[in-house]
Amino acid sequence: MNGSKLTSRLFLGVVAGLALVASGCGASGGSGGSPPPSGPSSWPGPGETVWASGVTSVTLVTESGGDTIAPPAGSTCGDNGSAAERFELDVATRVLTSHLCTSASSGAPWHWVDRTQTLSAADADALVKDLKAVTVATTCGTCSAVATPNTVTLQVAGEARTYSDDDFCTCKARGATPPFANHLLPAFTEARKLAYQ
Repeated sequence: MNGSKLTSRLFLGVVAGLALVASGCGASGGSGGSPPPSGPSSWPGPGETVWASGVTSVTLVTESGGDTIAPPAGSTCGDNGSAAERFELDVATRVLTSHLCTSASSGAPWHWVDRTQTLSAADADALVKDLKAVTVATTCGTCSAVATPNTVTLQVAGEARTYSDDDFCTCKARGATPPFANHLLPAFTEARKLAYQ
């Protein structure tokens, strides 16, 4: 995997996340008012972790990996709108399946690549730790400037539980649907780092 591309994409992802935090997006002290919808009564409530006993898999979907620069000529991804990067972790087997926008070498066009890898116990634990830190939103963050929301979906006892980034609960017209969750960025950053290693 191209080292400079990985470094660039990780850096851009962190910068984008810091920009959201600086603007008030994703913070618990968002726009106030009544708490946003938190899902069916059997799901975790506001302020609780989205993680639950019996989680079999987790899927993270993010809009084009957070790129803020134009991709090289001939690229088929990376234009913040072509499609979404996707990371799916099978909890029992530690298999991480990824749909990535990457390049074969520095300066080469970016294309979609599908990868499947078995994570070490330590790497899987690090990702799960970040996933357990994701909590059901108690208030709405400021409406994000990003086009579409990041989402996390947990499979629990055969039921799919999908949460959208809380930065979108004040601008649902962009396609975001409740329930919403806080603290998604670290999980996305860790999944992307593992997928590109």
